[in-house]
Amino acid sequence: MNNNIQMLPDHLVCPKLETLLLSRQYYYKRRDNIDVSNHFFEEMKALKNVSLSYVDLSLKSLKFLIDLKTLELIHCNLRDISSLKHLAKIEILSLGFSLFDEFPKELGALTELRLLDLRDCRRLKRIPSNVIPRFSQLEELYVGDYFGEREDDETSTEGSNASLSELNSLSSLFVLFLEINGKCLLKDLGSICNKLRRYDISVNTCTEFFYVSESRKRALTVKDIEAALLITFKSLYHTLEYLCLKGVTGCDSILPSIDKGGLNKLISLVLEDCEDVKCIIDTTQLHVPARAFSDLVKLSLRRLNLLREICCGPYEKLQSLSLENLETVDVAECPVHFARVLVQLEEFTVENAPQLKQVFYLDNGSEENVVAGDGKETVVIRLPKLKVLRLGGLASMISFCPENFHSSWPALEDFTIDKCSMSFVTEVVSKVRDLQENLRILRIGSSNQLYDIVLSGLKDGFFKNLEELTPRLQKLKEIFVYDNSELEEVFGDKDVADIMDHKEIVLPQLDDLYLEELPSLSKFCPVGYHFIFPSLSDIMALLVIKGCPKMSTRFSMGEERCVHAKAEALKMGNQDQISEFPSEPSMEIHCVGFLEIKESPPSRITDFVNSTKRDSEKDEQSINLEEEEINTET
Repeated sequence: MNNNIQMLPDHLVCPKLETLLLSRQYYYKRRDNIDVSNHFFEEMKALKNVSLSYVDLSLKSLKFLIDLKTLELIHCNLRDISSLKHLAKIEILSLGFSLFDEFPKELGALTELRLLDLRDCRRLKRIPSNVIPRFSQLEELYVGDYFGEREDDETSTEGSNASLSELNSLSSLFVLFLEINGKCLLKDLGSICNKLRRYDISVNTCTEFFYVSESRKRALTVKDIEAALLITFKSLYHTLEYLCLKGVTGCDSILPSIDKGGLNKLISLVLEDCEDVKCIIDTTQLHVPARAFSDLVKLSLRRLNLLREICCGPYEKLQSLSLENLETVDVAECPVHFARVLVQLEEFTVENAPQLKQVFYLDNGSEENVVAGDGKETVVIRLPKLKVLRLGGLASMISFCPENFHSSWPALEDFTIDKCSMSFVTEVVSKVRDLQENLRILRIGSSNQLYDIVLSGLKDGFFKNLEELTPRLQKLKEIFVYDNSELEEVFGDKDVADIMDHKEIVLPQLDDLYLEELPSLSKFCPVGYHFIFPSLSDIMALLVIKGCPKMSTRFSMGEERCVHAKAEALKMGNQDQISEFPSEPSMEIHCVGFLEIKESPPSRITDFVNSTKRDSEKDEQSINLEEEEINTET
């Protein structure tokens, strides 16, 4: 419940009220918080549940609420919270994102606590030692980096921070949200980790989530530590679902170096800047699990300079279920190739690997995933579920797959290629042109001359044979073409000479059209064609024509809220209800959303459209002058 209350009364007389919810709208500045009077709760002694956000209050005002069981104060200015010690019956205490300086040791008297939330309390620097163990009934704990480094009993002082080892005394704890400095890690948290049902633990970094959600039940994020310290969390590995390692040193593989059990509950694995990692699974080592990553759905690999392959050694040591459920693979700045076809793959990204020459290298264990093609010497690597393919920064790439192999992506919907080698672009672009039935998003770009040379062969249009293609382009949602010096048309047709009348082509779902730095582009489509884009009128639609000095195709907006494209001059005549975009070389179009497309093209067009609406009696000579300006073609 969000509201815009600006002021509260000094007090409310509600003697039987048991629940009070006052959730204000988000305010960026704390000074916009409203004040709560010290007398506000005096006549509400029956309250059991209170939830407030974006308020300033002294917690002494709560002293009347002796039956209170739930107190939630979010984004509040609280100052001193020691008076909470009087709320003996409280079971849920949530102070997330609120401002207070200290968590006083007197709050250890709240022995009925079952949930304690201290997330992102920016002024709070520490929790006193020996307070947390007093919350013997605690079931859920959400806490930031308030723990101190490990101390011996002899050096521990009365004013020292709580130690991570104190969590082991919480026998009822089953939900843990924890941000912690790596210097505080223990050798083992086994007694507490074994009981956790949900957890989100971050070491040397902030979590990306503000709560332990059902979709992210069991997560571990670790940054900038030695791999040997990961032993602290060994009791979690058999339940772990999300694992993110950033800058972890001292491990050349994930299995078996970090875990010998296979991480078979893992759904997502993210590895970044781990300088020693050479492979994900090393089957040449002892104790390698027969089954590994059997539930893994998403794999993200970034800046792993030594990584060459997913599996070192033969796949035969692994059961067939290993890695079989991978749906998303995201690789950046890693010279890694794949030796097994991932038949469940739906999204595949390979970027910024200038030394990589081939994506797939098939080994002897891959035959069960390869289907014979029509030719005797050609086999087809089928990726039947692949919907998204993004390839960029692959300057040395030769081919997608080995010689005499052909890859198939019948379900492809989203395709991006940029800054790749000449031979690779030739192979991949020609393949995509044959797979346009499901294509929704197309991005083509390059800043190198090799790519210009390749695409010069496509200068008469990436999309050809329009009559045949039109039914297959109905799902196309985005077209991005940029940084190419040779491309002359986006849509071409080998039979354009036979066209006498306008042929209408409707792309009903296209809501992003982006053409930039295309110096040879003269037409969006052949003369004689009329393209209509109904979805370019959507609120978040994008229309950009920039750096295309030869463009002669006219873009216009009609009253039916459709954008039109024609490769010839459109004479206005009596059609003053249509506002047209310019084709002059000096003009650019950069519009986001229907209102900008309709009313914010370059100034003289806007002036024409708006002045027509403001003054329908404008003299005929002035209107004609403006029409001449709009219809000028280069």
